[in-house]
Amino acid sequence: MSRIVIIGDTAAPPYHPLDVVFPLSKLLCDDDLIFTNDYDFFTKLNEFDLFVCAVDAWFKELSDAQAAALKDYLSNGGKMLSIHTGMSIQATKELDKVHGAKFLDHPPYERLLINVKKGHQLTEGVSDFYVDDEPYHFEIYEDFEIFASYEFNGKTIPAAWMKDYGKGKLIYLMPGHDQAAFGCDEYLKLIKNCVGYLTGI
Repeated sequence: MSRIVIIGDTAAPPYHPLDVVFPLSKLLCDDDLIFTNDYDFFTKLNEFDLFVCAVDAWFKELSDAQAAALKDYLSNGGKMLSIHTGMSIQATKELDKVHGAKFLDHPPYERLLINVKKGHQLTEGVSDFYVDDEPYHFEIYEDFEIFASYEFNGKTIPAAWMKDYGKGKLIYLMPGHDQAAFGCDEYLKLIKNCVGYLTGI
């Protein structure tokens, strides 16, 4: 059993409330899960095997202590799974490059075909899938390992990647604007693979 903390927002976040990711409670029922909107948990990450970032922090910043604790956690071997709005920590200057990319914008919510990289350890047993979601666009800061993508106006856009951060590991999954994404069996398989990988290394 792994200890997992999932940090999000419940106090009238503008776009992505924490209950969007509540389906993870069923998917990860064999693990010890904590869902919380208490950002003080950023300073307690060392107590957990995995941190799932689902915060809606586009218009607020983490405190200096919280940002430093997250960077220390990852630098010293922590594991982080960031889902969709988890990238919003980029609003905190000290964390703007943690993901290796920056969210730029997104066209309107639409049906997307997510193409998974065949033969990759994180996509084992996962087929390409459709999901209704926001097609996030990014500015890429560094090389990372892309294992899912989608096509938009003739361009291939990353939809899932993993990267090292110091001794730690971060995985980013783009889908997850609302619970529609978590109703997709193939996406749930992908999340399960990612959690299993991160908690097993």
